[in-house]
Amino acid sequence: DNGVTYKGFIGNDTAESLGLTPVYNYTYAADAGSSYTPGSPVGTYRIVPGGLTAKDYSFTYIQGNMTVSKKPLAESMFTVSDDGLIYDRTEKKPSVTGKDIVQTAELLKTSDYTLAYSNNIKAGTGTASVTVTAVSAGNYSGSVTKKFSIAQRGVTVTAAPAQSAYNEDIAALEYSMTAGDIVKGDDLRLEAKTSVRKGYAAGTYAKAVTVGYDSGNTDYAVTVI
Repeated sequence: DNGVTYKGFIGNDTAESLGLTPVYNYTYAADAGSSYTPGSPVGTYRIVPGGLTAKDYSFTYIQGNMTVSKKPLAESMFTVSDDGLIYDRTEKKPSVTGKDIVQTAELLKTSDYTLAYSNNIKAGTGTASVTVTAVSAGNYSGSVTKKFSIAQRGVTVTAAPAQSAYNEDIAALEYSMTAGDIVKGDDLRLEAKTSVRKGYAAGTYAKAVTVGYDSGNTDYAVTVI
């Protein structure tokens, strides 16, 4: 009933018994020519009742006010597009899409909020974040934080075959990068190594040469062949 009250009925008469159904007109106080509809901006609107008729009564209408307050941002309003984000020592700032649909109308605009990214360089699942904060002059309030992922950088390292003579020092071992690459400035501490030692019996030792690397570096997914 929009908070409408009645005064002046006689006896047992009520708005319900008289079948009264008022009509309300909502007018934006800051702009008399602008009426309220779902999605209208924050502000104060005049509620002007009218349209009442009853055989034994005449009506005087006293307007009221309706205040439209800011809508708090919700995490469900936003989607982060983090597909294809791969570690490369640079900040990742994926696009953020905001939606707040009321009666098929999209209300939320990019001008309604700002974005601030954090922890967005190193690889990780759901470890990077973007904080969405409502602008003070808009129709929304508060802030929400969305998590997103940065994939590890994949590299494949292949150990080269090695040959040494019986009871001689092990020949120098080598490896090659056969897929992917290491970002300039990073060091995986790659090193070819073998379990075969000087003095081992002559013969072929399958898979005896491998490549060691810094397993504590979680920015890379290393495959050794």
